[in-house]
Amino acid sequence: MDDTRDKVIALEVKVEQLSETVERLASAIERLTSLLDQAKGAKWAIGLMLFAGGVVSSYLPTVIRWVAAMK
Repeated sequence: MDDTRDKVIALEVKVEQLSETVERLASAIERLTSLLDQAKGAKWAIGLMLFAGGVVSSYLPTVIRWVAAMK
């Protein structure tokens, strides 16, 4: 009878430790999720800057030729 009681107490301790570990993992996942949510806006901003840079770099030679022809 004593052996069973000791095993139950040991299992309770392990379950408590596992619960703490799961709580820590859940909070880490929440932090990562919030970081990814914040990064969505940054991804759009970077994409728009790349698009604008591509547009400017593709039309820049034409603009330079026009300016050189005006002189």
